[in-house]
Amino acid sequence: VLHTLFQAPPPGLTQEDAAFMQGLLREIGAGASALVSLHPEGEAFLRGLGVRAPVVHIPHGVPDLPRPDKEALKRALGLEGAFLLLTYGLLGPGKGIELVLKALPRVLGQNPGVRYLVAGSLHPNLERREGRRYLEELLALAERLGVARAFLLKEGYLPEEELYRLVGAADLFLLPYPNLEQVSSGTLSYALALGKAVLATPFWHARHALAGGRGILLPPDPEAWAQAILELSESPFRLKEMEARAYAYAREATWPRVARAYLRLLSEVGGVRPGVA
Repeated sequence: VLHTLFQAPPPGLTQEDAAFMQGLLREIGAGASALVSLHPEGEAFLRGLGVRAPVVHIPHGVPDLPRPDKEALKRALGLEGAFLLLTYGLLGPGKGIELVLKALPRVLGQNPGVRYLVAGSLHPNLERREGRRYLEELLALAERLGVARAFLLKEGYLPEEELYRLVGAADLFLLPYPNLEQVSSGTLSYALALGKAVLATPFWHARHALAGGRGILLPPDPEAWAQAILELSESPFRLKEMEARAYAYAREATWPRVARAYLRLLSEVGGVRPGVA
């Protein structure tokens, strides 16, 4: 199962490292009966590397959860009446949080009720190298931009129930990733599973998952992000339409469906008899 594929080396990865990883992919493909890509374009990418094994697309699985009561969850967080933006996951420069912070001065000038919540743990590699410096830099940037009152930072591991509450409370889920080569995003999949409207840079997974009005793709430009946030904060009907489309789309990737897809694949390549899933 190939959960991460890059057409170009991501930040911090040298050309030599990328060539080594691509060589490993070719070796894996040479010995595999089949490869699973979490992205529908994975087959074309692997063919370009010279991988000849069959490639099957099976989406990133998501839990089959009920749609959350957004307003009740906001009240529980002490954010009643706020228009809540959320980014969560392993925190580091690869999340693009700075882009949203730079969009906030304009947003707050027109809608002072907007809040931007960033939640999750520091990426362990970053924390080993730099300690908490990255989080301190984010807080300092928010102060310099005059948006500290609207920037909420929740540091630490998020248990499943707390993650459901935070994502469920969000009005917009933000993925301002600077690396546009990312094939799969578990955070994007989870946000869609809870019926969240999503704004994202046009990385691989987002281009596919947010088609059909399930979200909006934006360039890495603070003005574009500010405009989109303001428009959706003033368009509750459009927001509800996006949420409904996102939730319906994610039903196709719930874990029971994904498990059945893997069982079918195993039966085809390994003689495993599918059971009841």
